[in-house]
Amino acid sequence: MKMKKKGSFFNMKNIFAKGVVEFVAVVLGITISFWIDNNKEQRINNKNEKNLLESILNDIKSIKSYNKMRSEVFGLDNSLMDYVSSNWEDLDTDSIATILSTSGNKASIHNMFFDYREFHPPISSLKMVLYDGSYNLIKSKDIKTLISRLVNTDYGFVTKNVDTEIALQIELRNTVMKDQANDVIKIIETTGDELFDRFKNGEKHIERTKEDLISILRIDYMRNYLNLKIRQRRLIMNFISNFNKTLNQLEDEIMKSLELS
Repeated sequence: MKMKKKGSFFNMKNIFAKGVVEFVAVVLGITISFWIDNNKEQRINNKNEKNLLESILNDIKSIKSYNKMRSEVFGLDNSLMDYVSSNWEDLDTDSIATILSTSGNKASIHNMFFDYREFHPPISSLKMVLYDGSYNLIKSKDIKTLISRLVNTDYGFVTKNVDTEIALQIELRNTVMKDQANDVIKIIETTGDELFDRFKNGEKHIERTKEDLISILRIDYMRNYLNLKIRQRRLIMNFISNFNKTLNQLEDEIMKSLELS
């Protein structure tokens, strides 16, 4: 009877040991499987992050190209507006009319007084990054912060001040219409086809531009409007400068991240 008990004890011990081994094997198998899946998911995420960052770099190049073009146009606008305002009483209308007629859409009497310059850099894909979930793929907090600042803060300040310039331009148009300043109303009512022809064939429109300029110079509040536009444009240029600084910082951080990956 004692031997049977001893054998039964050893059998139970063997069964327990076997159970422990099987349990450990199952747990180990699950752990290894989880680790493999985890590594696979991490590799996929890393690849997706790399692709995303490379895509953003390409977008930055496009944005920089656009900003360079806009800065050149804004710079020419600012120089001309400053000159016209400073020399309002004795302006050399011949030379200014020539510049405004032969610079294409880079400078024109309509851009100076009755229109506004848009600022629409191609940042739609960066906006999407913030809202489509891909933002979470980016591990760098610095990159995330810079994207958010670029889209929500820097770009927001530029567009807000562009809107203020648009409001000034609309107010001027309304004032001209209310005052029934017919010579200036004719300038405002220039058709799109006429404007296109003046941009394309400016040399034949120099005299017309000179006449328009003289009509504008006769109205005192046009100078006040121009001074307000100059101040507003300087604010816009300042915020565009901040936008470009953040853009450069973002580019640097992404390049560092890609070099480390």
